[in-house]
Amino acid sequence: MLDRISVYQKAISVADDIWEDVLKWGKFPKDNIGGQIVRAVDSVAANIAEGYGRYNYGEKIRFYYFSRGSLYESQFWIKRAYVRKLIQKEKVIEYLLIFQVINKELNKLIKACKDKKIKRSFNFSLMLNLNELSTKIKFAIELLKIDELKRKMAQLSEQMNAPDFWSNPENAQAISSDYQDIKKEVEKWENLLTRAKDLLDLQNSGDASLEKEIEKQQEELEKEFSEYELYLLFNGPYDKNNAIVAFHAGSGGTEAQDWTEMLLRMILRFSEYMGWKTRILDESRGQEAGYKSVTVEIKGRYAYGYLKSEHGVHRLVRISPFDAEKMRHTSFALMEVMPELDEEVNIEIKPEDLRIDTFMSGGKGGQSVNTTYSAVRIVHIPTNISVSCQNERSQQQNKETAMKILKAKLHRLEEERLAKERNELRGEYKSAEWGNQIRSYVLHPYHMAKDHRTDFETTDPESLLEGELLPFSRAYLEWIKKS
Repeated sequence: MLDRISVYQKAISVADDIWEDVLKWGKFPKDNIGGQIVRAVDSVAANIAEGYGRYNYGEKIRFYYFSRGSLYESQFWIKRAYVRKLIQKEKVIEYLLIFQVINKELNKLIKACKDKKIKRSFNFSLMLNLNELSTKIKFAIELLKIDELKRKMAQLSEQMNAPDFWSNPENAQAISSDYQDIKKEVEKWENLLTRAKDLLDLQNSGDASLEKEIEKQQEELEKEFSEYELYLLFNGPYDKNNAIVAFHAGSGGTEAQDWTEMLLRMILRFSEYMGWKTRILDESRGQEAGYKSVTVEIKGRYAYGYLKSEHGVHRLVRISPFDAEKMRHTSFALMEVMPELDEEVNIEIKPEDLRIDTFMSGGKGGQSVNTTYSAVRIVHIPTNISVSCQNERSQQQNKETAMKILKAKLHRLEEERLAKERNELRGEYKSAEWGNQIRSYVLHPYHMAKDHRTDFETTDPESLLEGELLPFSRAYLEWIKKS
Protein backbone atom coordinates (compact mmCIF):
# COMPACT_ATOMS: atom_id res chain seq x y z
CA MET A 1 0.00 0.00 0.00
CA LEU A 2 1.26 3.50 -0.83
CA ASP A 3 2.69 5.30 2.23
CA ARG A 4 0.53 8.41 2.12
CA ILE A 5 1.67 9.78 5.48
CA SER A 6 5.35 10.08 4.51
CA VAL A 7 4.47 12.63 1.80
CA TYR A 8 2.73 14.89 4.31
CA GLN A 9 5.54 14.52 6.85
CA LYS A 10 8.16 15.42 4.24
CA ALA A 11 6.19 18.53 3.31
CA ILE A 12 5.86 19.54 6.97
CA SER A 13 9.56 18.90 7.57
CA VAL A 14 10.70 21.05 4.65
CA ALA A 15 8.25 23.79 5.69
CA ASP A 16 9.83 23.88 9.18
CA ASP A 17 13.36 23.94 7.75
CA ILE A 18 12.53 26.76 5.34
CA TRP A 19 10.85 28.76 8.10
CA GLU A 20 14.05 28.43 10.20
CA ASP A 21 16.08 29.80 7.25
CA VAL A 22 13.65 32.64 6.60
CA LEU A 23 13.87 33.74 10.25
CA LYS A 24 17.67 33.98 9.89
CA TRP A 25 17.25 36.53 7.08
CA GLY A 26 16.07 39.05 9.63
CA LYS A 27 13.77 41.69 8.17
CA PHE A 28 11.91 40.47 5.08
CA PRO A 29 12.68 42.27 1.80
CA LYS A 30 10.16 44.71 0.34
CA ASP A 31 8.46 42.16 -1.89
CA ASN A 32 8.31 39.79 1.10
CA ILE A 33 10.00 36.81 -0.57
CA GLY A 34 10.35 35.04 2.78
CA GLY A 35 6.61 35.28 3.43
CA GLN A 36 5.78 34.03 -0.06
CA ILE A 37 8.04 30.98 0.39
CA VAL A 38 6.57 30.05 3.76
CA ARG A 39 2.98 30.54 2.51
CA ALA A 40 3.59 28.40 -0.58
CA VAL A 41 5.29 25.53 1.30
CA ASP A 42 2.62 25.56 4.03
CA SER A 43 0.01 25.39 1.27
CA VAL A 44 1.69 22.22 -0.06
CA ALA A 45 1.28 20.46 3.29
CA ALA A 46 -2.22 21.88 3.92
CA ASN A 47 -3.57 20.66 0.58
CA ILE A 48 -2.06 17.20 1.06
CA ALA A 49 -3.79 17.06 4.46
CA GLU A 50 -7.10 18.13 2.89
CA GLY A 51 -6.74 15.47 0.22
CA TYR A 52 -6.11 12.76 2.80
CA GLY A 53 -9.19 13.77 4.73
CA ARG A 54 -11.57 13.54 1.76
CA TYR A 55 -13.53 10.37 0.97
CA ASN A 56 -14.43 11.28 -2.61
CA TYR A 57 -11.66 10.34 -5.05
CA GLY A 58 -12.39 13.36 -7.25
CA GLU A 59 -11.96 15.74 -4.31
CA LYS A 60 -8.76 13.96 -3.28
CA ILE A 61 -7.29 14.44 -6.78
CA ARG A 62 -8.34 18.13 -6.80
CA PHE A 63 -6.46 18.89 -3.58
CA TYR A 64 -3.40 16.93 -4.71
CA TYR A 65 -3.32 19.07 -7.86
CA PHE A 66 -3.60 22.19 -5.65
CA SER A 67 -0.66 20.89 -3.62
CA ARG A 68 1.40 20.31 -6.75
CA GLY A 69 0.66 23.86 -7.91
CA SER A 70 1.86 25.22 -4.55
CA LEU A 71 4.97 23.07 -4.96
CA TYR A 72 5.81 24.76 -8.28
CA GLU A 73 5.18 28.15 -6.66
CA SER A 74 7.56 27.23 -3.81
CA GLN A 75 10.29 26.34 -6.30
CA PHE A 76 9.82 29.71 -8.03
CA TRP A 77 10.20 31.72 -4.79
CA ILE A 78 13.17 29.62 -3.60
CA LYS A 79 15.01 30.39 -6.86
CA ARG A 80 14.11 34.07 -6.55
CA ALA A 81 15.50 34.14 -3.01
CA TYR A 82 18.75 32.67 -4.37
CA VAL A 83 18.94 35.42 -7.02
CA ARG A 84 18.49 38.01 -4.26
CA LYS A 85 21.34 36.26 -2.33
CA LEU A 86 19.06 35.49 0.62
CA ILE A 87 19.78 31.77 0.57
CA GLN A 88 22.90 29.72 -0.24
CA LYS A 89 23.19 27.56 -3.36
CA GLU A 90 23.62 24.34 -1.32
CA LYS A 91 20.32 24.99 0.46
CA VAL A 92 18.53 25.70 -2.83
CA ILE A 93 19.72 22.37 -4.25
CA GLU A 94 18.71 20.55 -1.06
CA TYR A 95 15.17 21.99 -1.09
CA LEU A 96 14.64 21.46 -4.83
CA LEU A 97 15.63 17.79 -4.48
CA ILE A 98 13.10 17.37 -1.66
CA PHE A 99 10.46 19.12 -3.79
CA GLN A 100 11.15 16.60 -6.57
CA VAL A 101 10.60 13.70 -4.14
CA ILE A 102 7.32 15.21 -2.91
CA ASN A 103 6.23 15.82 -6.52
CA LYS A 104 6.86 12.17 -7.45
CA GLU A 105 4.89 11.01 -4.41
CA LEU A 106 2.03 13.35 -5.31
CA ASN A 107 1.92 11.91 -8.83
CA LYS A 108 1.73 8.43 -7.31
CA LEU A 109 -1.13 9.55 -5.04
CA ILE A 110 -3.04 11.05 -7.97
CA LYS A 111 -2.60 7.85 -10.00
CA ALA A 112 -3.64 5.69 -7.00
CA CYS A 113 -6.81 7.81 -6.62
CA LYS A 114 -7.62 7.42 -10.30
CA ASP A 115 -7.12 3.66 -9.98
CA LYS A 116 -9.08 3.70 -6.67
CA LYS A 117 -6.30 1.91 -4.80
CA ILE A 118 -6.39 4.12 -1.70
CA LYS A 119 -8.66 3.00 1.13
CA ARG A 120 -11.45 5.47 1.76
CA SER A 121 -11.68 4.65 5.45
CA PHE A 122 -8.36 6.32 6.30
CA ASN A 123 -8.86 8.72 9.24
CA PHE A 124 -6.31 11.43 8.58
CA SER A 125 -7.51 13.74 11.36
CA LEU A 126 -6.85 10.97 13.90
CA MET A 127 -3.31 10.59 12.57
CA LEU A 128 -2.77 14.36 12.84
CA ASN A 129 -4.04 14.36 16.45
CA LEU A 130 -1.68 11.52 17.36
CA ASN A 131 1.21 13.31 15.65
CA GLU A 132 0.40 16.48 17.56
CA LEU A 133 0.13 14.62 20.86
CA SER A 134 3.46 12.88 20.28
CA THR A 135 5.10 16.24 19.52
CA LYS A 136 3.63 17.80 22.68
CA ILE A 137 4.99 14.94 24.81
CA LYS A 138 8.46 15.29 23.25
CA PHE A 139 8.36 19.04 23.87
CA ALA A 140 7.35 18.48 27.51
CA ILE A 141 10.17 15.95 28.00
CA GLU A 142 12.64 18.50 26.65
CA LEU A 143 11.30 21.34 28.83
CA LEU A 144 11.33 19.19 31.97
CA LYS A 145 14.93 18.12 31.23
CA ILE A 146 14.17 14.44 31.62
CA ASP A 147 17.63 13.57 30.24
CA GLU A 148 19.21 15.48 33.13
CA LEU A 149 16.98 13.59 35.56
CA LYS A 150 18.20 10.30 34.05
CA ARG A 151 21.80 11.34 34.67
CA LYS A 152 20.96 12.32 38.24
CA MET A 153 19.19 8.98 38.71
CA ALA A 154 22.35 7.18 37.54
CA GLN A 155 24.44 9.17 40.04
CA LEU A 156 22.06 8.35 42.88
CA SER A 157 22.13 4.68 41.85
CA GLU A 158 25.92 4.68 42.15
CA GLN A 159 25.69 6.17 45.65
CA MET A 160 23.09 3.57 46.65
CA ASN A 161 25.37 0.74 45.47
CA ALA A 162 28.27 1.98 47.59
CA PRO A 163 29.28 -0.48 50.40
CA ASP A 164 28.97 2.14 53.16
CA PHE A 165 25.66 3.56 51.86
CA TRP A 166 23.65 2.61 54.97
CA SER A 167 26.28 3.84 57.43
CA ASN A 168 24.19 7.03 57.69
CA PRO A 169 20.56 5.72 57.69
CA GLU A 170 18.92 9.17 57.61
CA ASN A 171 20.96 10.32 54.59
CA ALA A 172 20.50 6.94 52.88
CA GLN A 173 16.73 7.14 53.29
CA ALA A 174 16.67 10.67 51.80
CA ILE A 175 18.73 9.53 48.77
CA SER A 176 16.55 6.45 48.25
CA SER A 177 13.40 8.56 48.42
CA ASP A 178 14.84 11.08 45.94
CA TYR A 179 15.82 8.24 43.59
CA GLN A 180 12.32 6.73 43.67
CA ASP A 181 10.68 10.13 43.02
CA ILE A 182 12.92 10.81 40.01
CA LYS A 183 12.50 7.27 38.67
CA LYS A 184 8.72 7.59 38.91
CA GLU A 185 8.74 10.88 36.97
CA VAL A 186 11.11 9.60 34.24
CA GLU A 187 9.15 6.37 33.73
CA LYS A 188 5.87 8.29 33.59
CA TRP A 189 6.99 10.48 30.67
CA GLU A 190 8.77 7.68 28.82
CA ASN A 191 5.64 5.55 29.11
CA LEU A 192 3.51 8.37 27.64
CA LEU A 193 5.86 8.79 24.67
CA THR A 194 6.05 5.03 23.99
CA ARG A 195 2.27 4.68 24.03
CA ALA A 196 1.84 7.66 21.68
CA LYS A 197 4.33 6.15 19.21
CA ASP A 198 2.63 2.73 19.39
CA LEU A 199 -0.77 4.28 18.63
CA LEU A 200 0.71 6.21 15.72
CA ASP A 201 2.23 3.01 14.30
CA LEU A 202 -1.15 1.25 14.60
CA GLN A 203 -2.88 4.14 12.82
CA ASN A 204 -0.25 4.16 10.07
CA SER A 205 -0.88 0.47 9.45
CA GLY A 206 -4.15 1.45 7.76
CA ASP A 207 -6.23 -1.19 9.55
CA ALA A 208 -9.69 0.39 9.76
CA SER A 209 -10.90 -2.23 12.27
CA LEU A 210 -8.53 -0.76 14.91
CA GLU A 211 -9.75 2.80 14.49
CA LYS A 212 -12.28 2.86 17.36
CA GLU A 213 -9.81 1.29 19.79
CA ILE A 214 -7.10 3.77 18.72
CA GLU A 215 -9.49 6.70 19.28
CA LYS A 216 -10.40 5.38 22.74
CA GLN A 217 -6.75 4.97 23.75
CA GLN A 218 -5.89 8.37 22.31
CA GLU A 219 -8.54 10.03 24.51
CA GLU A 220 -7.14 8.25 27.59
CA LEU A 221 -3.60 9.28 26.65
CA GLU A 222 -4.63 12.92 26.13
CA LYS A 223 -6.35 12.94 29.52
CA GLU A 224 -3.19 11.62 31.21
CA PHE A 225 -1.02 14.12 29.37
CA SER A 226 -3.35 16.95 30.39
CA GLU A 227 -2.75 16.02 34.05
CA TYR A 228 1.01 15.68 33.60
CA GLU A 229 1.15 18.89 31.54
CA LEU A 230 0.78 20.76 34.83
CA TYR A 231 4.50 20.10 35.39
CA LEU A 232 5.28 22.56 32.58
CA LEU A 233 3.84 25.38 34.71
CA PHE A 234 6.32 24.72 37.51
CA ASN A 235 8.98 27.31 36.77
CA GLY A 236 9.67 28.66 40.27
CA PRO A 237 13.10 28.02 41.84
CA TYR A 238 11.58 26.03 44.72
CA ASP A 239 8.61 24.34 43.02
CA LYS A 240 10.29 20.91 43.22
CA ASN A 241 10.93 21.21 46.95
CA ASN A 242 9.09 19.73 49.91
CA ALA A 243 6.59 22.03 51.60
CA ILE A 244 5.92 23.29 55.11
CA VAL A 245 2.29 24.28 55.65
CA ALA A 246 1.14 26.21 58.73
CA PHE A 247 -2.56 26.63 59.55
CA HIS A 248 -3.87 29.42 61.82
CA ALA A 249 -7.47 29.85 62.98
CA GLY A 250 -8.76 33.39 62.43
CA SER A 251 -11.96 35.24 63.26
CA GLY A 252 -14.77 32.96 64.37
CA GLY A 253 -13.72 31.21 67.60
CA THR A 254 -14.63 27.51 67.73
CA GLU A 255 -16.04 27.75 64.20
CA ALA A 256 -12.68 29.01 62.89
CA GLN A 257 -10.78 26.31 64.76
CA ASP A 258 -13.01 23.61 63.27
CA TRP A 259 -12.54 25.23 59.85
CA THR A 260 -8.76 25.02 60.36
CA GLU A 261 -9.07 21.27 60.96
CA MET A 262 -11.17 20.92 57.79
CA LEU A 263 -8.42 22.66 55.78
CA LEU A 264 -5.79 20.43 57.38
CA ARG A 265 -7.81 17.38 56.37
CA MET A 266 -8.13 18.74 52.81
CA ILE A 267 -4.35 19.12 52.46
CA LEU A 268 -3.64 15.72 54.04
CA ARG A 269 -6.14 14.05 51.66
CA PHE A 270 -4.54 15.75 48.66
CA SER A 271 -1.07 14.72 49.86
CA GLU A 272 -2.24 11.14 50.23
CA TYR A 273 -3.63 11.21 46.67
CA MET A 274 -0.29 12.54 45.37
CA GLY A 275 1.67 9.87 47.26
CA TRP A 276 3.47 12.36 49.52
CA LYS A 277 4.54 11.76 53.12
CA THR A 278 3.15 14.06 55.82
CA ARG A 279 4.16 14.71 59.41
CA ILE A 280 2.68 17.08 61.99
CA LEU A 281 5.49 19.19 63.49
CA ASP A 282 3.52 21.32 65.92
CA GLU A 283 -0.11 21.64 67.01
CA SER A 284 -2.25 23.67 69.36
CA ARG A 285 -5.73 22.19 69.71
CA GLY A 286 -8.88 24.18 70.35
CA GLN A 287 -10.79 23.72 73.59
CA GLU A 288 -13.96 22.38 71.96
CA ALA A 289 -12.92 21.34 68.46
CA GLY A 290 -10.32 21.78 65.77
CA TYR A 291 -6.99 23.56 65.97
CA LYS A 292 -5.83 27.03 66.96
CA SER A 293 -2.73 26.36 64.89
CA VAL A 294 -0.96 23.37 63.35
CA THR A 295 2.19 22.98 61.24
CA VAL A 296 2.71 20.10 58.80
CA GLU A 297 5.76 18.95 56.87
CA ILE A 298 4.94 17.51 53.42
CA LYS A 299 7.63 15.53 51.63
CA GLY A 300 7.22 14.83 47.92
CA ARG A 301 8.43 16.01 44.54
CA TYR A 302 6.77 19.29 43.51
CA ALA A 303 4.91 19.49 46.84
CA TYR A 304 5.53 23.24 47.13
CA GLY A 305 4.72 23.81 43.45
CA TYR A 306 1.29 22.23 43.84
CA LEU A 307 0.46 23.74 47.23
CA LYS A 308 1.68 27.33 46.84
CA SER A 309 -1.75 28.18 45.44
CA GLU A 310 -3.18 27.59 48.94
CA HIS A 311 -1.14 30.35 50.62
CA GLY A 312 -3.53 32.92 52.05
CA VAL A 313 -6.82 33.35 53.90
CA HIS A 314 -9.64 30.84 53.32
CA ARG A 315 -13.27 31.79 54.09
CA LEU A 316 -16.08 29.37 54.96
CA VAL A 317 -19.81 30.08 54.99
CA ARG A 318 -22.06 27.34 56.44
CA ILE A 319 -24.71 26.44 59.01
CA SER A 320 -22.72 26.05 62.20
CA PRO A 321 -22.82 22.58 63.82
CA PHE A 322 -21.92 24.32 67.10
CA ASP A 323 -24.91 26.69 67.05
CA ALA A 324 -28.12 25.36 68.64
CA GLU A 325 -30.14 27.89 66.62
CA LYS A 326 -28.61 26.60 63.36
CA MET A 327 -27.57 30.06 62.22
CA ARG A 328 -25.29 30.72 59.26
CA HIS A 329 -21.70 31.53 60.26
CA THR A 330 -18.65 32.87 58.43
CA SER A 331 -15.22 31.60 59.50
CA PHE A 332 -11.66 32.40 58.46
CA ALA A 333 -8.38 30.51 58.59
CA LEU A 334 -4.93 31.38 57.31
CA MET A 335 -2.74 28.89 55.48
CA GLU A 336 0.99 29.63 55.12
CA VAL A 337 2.75 27.56 52.46
CA MET A 338 6.56 27.67 52.43
CA PRO A 339 9.18 25.63 50.56
CA GLU A 340 11.57 23.49 52.56
CA LEU A 341 14.87 25.14 51.67
CA ASP A 342 17.90 23.21 50.50
CA GLU A 343 21.09 23.42 52.52
CA GLU A 344 22.78 25.52 49.84
CA VAL A 345 20.19 28.30 50.30
CA ASN A 346 21.87 30.65 52.77
CA ILE A 347 19.60 32.49 55.20
CA GLU A 348 21.65 34.58 57.63
CA ILE A 349 20.30 34.41 61.17
CA LYS A 350 22.35 36.02 63.94
CA PRO A 351 22.32 34.11 67.26
CA GLU A 352 21.71 37.34 69.19
CA ASP A 353 18.48 37.85 67.16
CA LEU A 354 16.94 34.65 68.57
CA ARG A 355 15.12 33.93 71.80
CA ILE A 356 14.84 30.18 72.42
CA ASP A 357 12.39 28.83 75.01
CA THR A 358 11.83 25.23 76.05
CA PHE A 359 8.66 23.71 77.51
CA MET A 360 6.95 20.38 78.05
CA SER A 361 5.33 18.83 75.02
CA GLY A 362 1.58 18.36 74.82
CA GLY A 363 -0.33 15.93 72.66
CA LYS A 364 -0.50 12.13 72.76
CA GLY A 365 2.86 11.75 74.41
CA GLY A 366 5.07 8.70 74.61
CA GLN A 367 8.09 7.63 76.62
CA SER A 368 9.79 10.72 78.14
CA VAL A 369 7.95 13.05 75.76
CA ASN A 370 5.56 14.83 78.15
CA THR A 371 7.87 14.58 81.17
CA THR A 372 10.86 16.59 79.87
CA TYR A 373 11.34 20.05 78.40
CA SER A 374 11.75 18.71 74.87
CA ALA A 375 9.49 21.21 73.06
CA VAL A 376 11.18 24.29 71.59
CA ARG A 377 9.90 27.76 70.71
CA ILE A 378 12.13 30.14 68.73
CA VAL A 379 11.34 33.84 68.40
CA HIS A 380 13.12 35.93 65.77
CA ILE A 381 13.29 39.26 67.60
CA PRO A 382 13.71 41.68 64.60
CA THR A 383 10.62 40.34 62.79
CA ASN A 384 8.74 38.98 65.84
CA ILE A 385 8.22 35.69 63.98
CA SER A 386 7.62 32.81 66.37
CA VAL A 387 7.87 29.12 65.53
CA SER A 388 7.63 26.07 67.73
CA CYS A 389 8.06 22.32 67.44
CA GLN A 390 7.10 19.68 69.99
CA ASN A 391 6.50 16.44 68.13
CA GLU A 392 10.09 15.22 67.90
CA ARG A 393 11.50 12.94 70.60
CA SER A 394 14.38 15.17 71.70
CA GLN A 395 14.92 18.86 72.32
CA GLN A 396 17.73 18.96 69.75
CA GLN A 397 15.52 17.48 67.03
CA ASN A 398 12.74 19.94 67.86
CA LYS A 399 15.23 22.82 67.72
CA GLU A 400 16.55 21.75 64.30
CA THR A 401 13.03 21.42 62.90
CA ALA A 402 11.98 24.80 64.35
CA MET A 403 15.05 26.46 62.78
CA LYS A 404 14.12 24.90 59.43
CA ILE A 405 10.62 26.40 59.67
CA LEU A 406 12.01 29.78 60.77
CA LYS A 407 14.37 29.88 57.77
CA ALA A 408 11.47 29.10 55.44
CA LYS A 409 9.36 31.90 56.97
CA LEU A 410 12.18 34.45 56.79
CA HIS A 411 12.85 33.48 53.18
CA ARG A 412 9.16 33.90 52.35
CA LEU A 413 9.12 37.28 54.10
CA GLU A 414 12.12 38.48 52.07
CA GLU A 415 10.55 37.26 48.82
CA GLU A 416 7.36 39.15 49.61
CA ARG A 417 9.30 42.32 50.38
CA LEU A 418 11.11 42.16 47.05
CA ALA A 419 7.88 41.30 45.21
CA LYS A 420 6.14 44.28 46.79
CA GLU A 421 8.89 46.57 45.54
CA ARG A 422 8.34 45.22 42.03
CA ASN A 423 4.54 45.61 42.30
CA GLU A 424 4.10 41.86 41.78
CA LEU A 425 3.14 40.77 45.26
CA ARG A 426 1.98 37.16 45.42
CA GLY A 427 0.56 35.41 48.48
CA GLU A 428 1.34 38.11 51.02
CA TYR A 429 0.69 37.50 54.73
CA LYS A 430 -2.70 38.94 55.58
CA SER A 431 -4.77 38.84 58.71
CA ALA A 432 -7.36 36.06 58.67
CA GLU A 433 -10.50 38.11 58.40
CA TRP A 434 -13.15 39.55 56.04
CA GLY A 435 -11.91 41.10 52.79
CA ASN A 436 -8.53 39.37 52.72
CA GLN A 437 -9.59 35.90 51.57
CA ILE A 438 -8.04 34.23 48.52
CA ARG A 439 -10.82 31.66 48.31
CA SER A 440 -14.38 31.30 49.56
CA TYR A 441 -16.19 28.04 50.33
CA VAL A 442 -19.96 28.45 50.55
CA LEU A 443 -21.97 25.48 51.89
CA HIS A 444 -25.16 27.45 52.61
CA PRO A 445 -27.51 28.80 51.16
CA TYR A 446 -25.90 27.50 47.94
CA HIS A 447 -22.84 25.39 47.13
CA MET A 448 -19.78 27.02 45.60
CA ALA A 449 -16.02 27.35 46.01
CA LYS A 450 -14.37 30.29 44.25
CA ASP A 451 -10.77 31.46 44.02
CA HIS A 452 -10.83 35.26 44.08
CA ARG A 453 -7.45 35.61 42.31
CA THR A 454 -8.10 33.39 39.30
CA ASP A 455 -11.95 33.53 39.30
CA PHE A 456 -11.91 29.73 38.98
CA GLU A 457 -14.93 28.20 40.73
CA THR A 458 -16.82 24.98 41.25
CA THR A 459 -20.32 24.14 42.45
CA ASP A 460 -18.96 21.10 44.30
CA PRO A 461 -17.03 22.49 47.30
CA GLU A 462 -17.39 19.16 49.11
CA SER A 463 -15.09 17.46 46.56
CA LEU A 464 -12.54 20.24 47.03
CA LEU A 465 -12.64 19.76 50.80
CA GLU A 466 -12.08 16.04 50.18
CA GLY A 467 -8.76 16.89 48.56
CA GLU A 468 -9.52 17.44 44.86
CA LEU A 469 -7.18 20.44 44.60
CA LEU A 470 -5.69 19.87 41.14
CA PRO A 471 -8.12 22.09 39.15
CA PHE A 472 -7.54 25.03 41.53
CA SER A 473 -3.78 24.46 41.52
CA ARG A 474 -3.70 24.41 37.71
CA ALA A 475 -5.83 27.57 37.45
CA TYR A 476 -3.49 29.37 39.87
CA LEU A 477 -0.33 28.33 38.01
CA GLU A 478 -1.83 29.41 34.67
CA TRP A 479 -2.87 32.73 36.25
CA ILE A 480 0.69 33.33 37.50
CA LYS A 481 2.09 32.57 34.06
CA LYS A 482 -0.25 35.08 32.40
CA SER A 483 0.32 37.78 35.05
